[in-house]
Amino acid sequence: MSGPAFAQTAAPVAPGAAQPSDDQSTPQSVPQAPPAADSGDIVVTGVRGSIQRAQDIKRNATTVVEAISTEDLGKFSDQSIGDALARVPGLQIQRNDDANSGDRISIRGLGPGFVSVTLNGREALSYGDGGANQRIFNFDAIPSEILTNVLVYKSSQAEQVEPGIAGQIDLRTLRPLDHKGHGAFGGLSAEGSYDDIAHKWTPRISGFLGTKLLDDTLGIYVSGVWSDTKLRQDSLTVDYVNRTVRSINSAGVVTPIPNILAPSIENIAVLRNDRKRLALNGAVQYRPTDNLDINLDLTYNRYEINQDNPALRFSSDTIGTTNGELPPSAYKIVNGALVYVDTSAAQYSQPGDVVQSTSNYTVPQNILNSRRIEQYNGGANFAWKKDRLSITGDFGYSSVTLRANDFTGLVFAPYASFIYDGTNPKAPQFTILQNTFQRIYDPTIFPPSYDLGNAYQNKSKRYSYRLDIARDVDLGGFNVKLKAGGRYARTTVDFRSGGFFDLFGSNFGYPTIRYPNGTAVPGGAYTPDRVNQLSNAINTGEFITPFQGSNLGGYNGSLRFPAPSFAAGCAFLTTDYCGFTGPRSAFGQASFSGAFPTSANPLDATPINSNATYLIKEDNLAFYGQADFKGEVGSLGVDGSVGVRAVTITENTQGFVGTQFLDDRVFRIKTAPDQLTAVTDRNRYTKFLPTLSLNVHPSHDLTVRFNAAKTLTLPDYAQLSPTSNTIKFFGGAAYDPTRPNDSSGGNTRLKPITSLNFDFTTEYYTPNKGAIVFSAFYKKISNFIITSTAPGTVAGQGAEVFSLTAPLNFSSGSAKGFEIGFNQPFTFLSSPFDGLGVQGAYTYVDSKVDQFSSGSGSSVSFPGSSKHNVNAIAYFEKYGFSFRAALNYRTSYLIGTPLAAGAGIAGTNVFTRPETRIDLSSSYAINKAVELFGSVTNVTAQGRADYLGTEAVLSAIYSRPRTYTIGVRGKF
Repeated sequence: MSGPAFAQTAAPVAPGAAQPSDDQSTPQSVPQAPPAADSGDIVVTGVRGSIQRAQDIKRNATTVVEAISTEDLGKFSDQSIGDALARVPGLQIQRNDDANSGDRISIRGLGPGFVSVTLNGREALSYGDGGANQRIFNFDAIPSEILTNVLVYKSSQAEQVEPGIAGQIDLRTLRPLDHKGHGAFGGLSAEGSYDDIAHKWTPRISGFLGTKLLDDTLGIYVSGVWSDTKLRQDSLTVDYVNRTVRSINSAGVVTPIPNILAPSIENIAVLRNDRKRLALNGAVQYRPTDNLDINLDLTYNRYEINQDNPALRFSSDTIGTTNGELPPSAYKIVNGALVYVDTSAAQYSQPGDVVQSTSNYTVPQNILNSRRIEQYNGGANFAWKKDRLSITGDFGYSSVTLRANDFTGLVFAPYASFIYDGTNPKAPQFTILQNTFQRIYDPTIFPPSYDLGNAYQNKSKRYSYRLDIARDVDLGGFNVKLKAGGRYARTTVDFRSGGFFDLFGSNFGYPTIRYPNGTAVPGGAYTPDRVNQLSNAINTGEFITPFQGSNLGGYNGSLRFPAPSFAAGCAFLTTDYCGFTGPRSAFGQASFSGAFPTSANPLDATPINSNATYLIKEDNLAFYGQADFKGEVGSLGVDGSVGVRAVTITENTQGFVGTQFLDDRVFRIKTAPDQLTAVTDRNRYTKFLPTLSLNVHPSHDLTVRFNAAKTLTLPDYAQLSPTSNTIKFFGGAAYDPTRPNDSSGGNTRLKPITSLNFDFTTEYYTPNKGAIVFSAFYKKISNFIITSTAPGTVAGQGAEVFSLTAPLNFSSGSAKGFEIGFNQPFTFLSSPFDGLGVQGAYTYVDSKVDQFSSGSGSSVSFPGSSKHNVNAIAYFEKYGFSFRAALNYRTSYLIGTPLAAGAGIAGTNVFTRPETRIDLSSSYAINKAVELFGSVTNVTAQGRADYLGTEAVLSAIYSRPRTYTIGVRGKF
């Protein structure tokens, strides 16, 4: 695939209109590309051709957008469309390091939650990452081979389905009549990829087949992708708690050091996952006359993710803090955080004795995580025109079904001591000490367990209907197209959650307990040699070498757990509603079937964990009016559009409120049985979204653009859920009756986040098909949503005021910056240097979200926003050879919001360090039909590192593999 053209601009395309294609067919709302200088011009293909096609869309369009396209039909040289989008100016990618979230895109400093995604002009549903972020699109779920191009809208027009406050990305599949040539066409690609961390080759096969019939008035097309990708990443995550570190000197004097971020859990894991994908796309297009175009298209995607993640977890939350003292040599504090701790040096005062630390433990564990996603996106549309009148109509359908199960196998190992050294956060060290297994492990107290940590199901569907009418008129020398239309969409989200119970009796062995004097409890797991091997495995190599083959606590990392046998009753259920689950089968799926439960009667099959189960029905009714204009003012060419869109959103929600009655004076003792109440809630509002695009052409080679628009982002579905967990406090004489009761949950009454967007762009087109582009932008955001605590009422609880922790429209923010981009093919050089070309861009973003909740008036950047972003491409195409080198650089960015920091410290921000990524690709065309290709992605094996507030305080490290790909492609 090509790199993108920069600061591309194109008008939005109604779903009924023809799509941009490789033969320069353009939608009726997009001006035609300029004609070639003369009929003898050579048709350019490959990387240069795709860049040029994107630049032509930009040059003749109305509003600001980026464009990328295939080098040829079925030929995106990036397997992930996210990799392609990462090279677009103003875009940043958050990669799928946890294998659950997917690759996600930020636009101009605003995170993935503010980007809307459409497929062929229709809103596309996504699966998020479990119960949250379901409006955030997972780009790794859509294979690049079924796409022909992608448009990234940085500004909007009234006729466009509402973009998010950051913008909109439209993924486009082929319209068969846009294919060049006559009769049948097709192609097949086979490739293999090698992950240098997993050390495995994985296959990928894609192909397409189509034909044009009835004198090229009927086109039929199908394409498909199958892959079985095996990946591995190594990770370290560190959670922190606020502690007072107790320092003890040689004289035994203890000095408390308050308000220190102390590591609480260090988790070392091997993230192994197998991703199987089958994606199919098909379309039928019928164009019997120049006045009528009818299209049907459907995309199916099945994506299975199975993870087997052996891990070793260390707990050190009390070492040198609440339960002991550390000598100065055994700890180090940097920027208010404990970054070095020798847990064996902690001294514990016990009756009659002082012993070495025995309070921390290791837990060998394995997480089996399976996800199965099925997505359908498609519809039917028509476009009819006669003289100056045109009518388009569209029906769209989108659905997502996600079924997921998280199993955790645990063996509680004996108490142990270790050294955690995070003084070099880029290479943290662990050392497990041999003389630390000082207590006998008693499996009757902590039996090995097989835990169904969670099981959940998300079924979402959307039906949409759209009608647009346009008429051309002449007004005072200006050609004006008057447009009006409406759209109605109904979205249903049925999310059900279960799990949270332990299944005992799995086939774990018991670890050996070895005392300092050499005596041992039989078991064979923790010998001195094994301890040394484990420490060496942790600290050797790239970051973590494969320790999953070690027999950690009787667990062999290659062991696949047997199918669980569900125990009778509800052993160790962590919710209070196990009696409401009804009949249970494997994975808790029995309670997920049938209609959404509307009663809290224990005899009903209410899903497990009702507090995380909800149903949302969202209605979106929109009308717009827009005028596109084109003409001359004096000697200046002028074009653009002005319009307004009115959107009415209605949210109808159902869920459950669980209520606990507690005496929390000492032990939070229950004073009454828990209650479960079925609740409903409703919210409705209307927003008006004006838009303006004005383009001035001082010369044929110079265009100046101004765009202004108001856009909105709807709250996430999980945030809109009416479910909550409430606590009502009761006590004796010491109880304070004025204390408000607690509640935490969702908020159906949320308002959308809105933004006023302004963009100024200047484009200069150089000779020899080059361009230089400068853009400046500003966004003013209102009603930013933050999870916070404030007095409020709860659905189903009447007028009672609770201390409510829920998503709230709490803050405002802004994003401003500029982009500078260029593109230049060196066709003016002598051969063979005329095959060279370069493209690049620099984007500066200054974004902030105001934090009035802290009372300080301080602000932080938007999640996912890097201040400095660079992407560059150098390529060579000549004599059938094609080479491309691509570089992406971004500075650090926020990944955790102030009140929801990922490291477990509310009010502390979590950032990701700067990243540089280099990708290489090449191909050789043996002839017009057969091509060999290869690539190396992430050449420098750039990983990800997160930090807490300051780079000296490590939060997480994820390795990322270097991937090699070779393949062959044929077409006819």
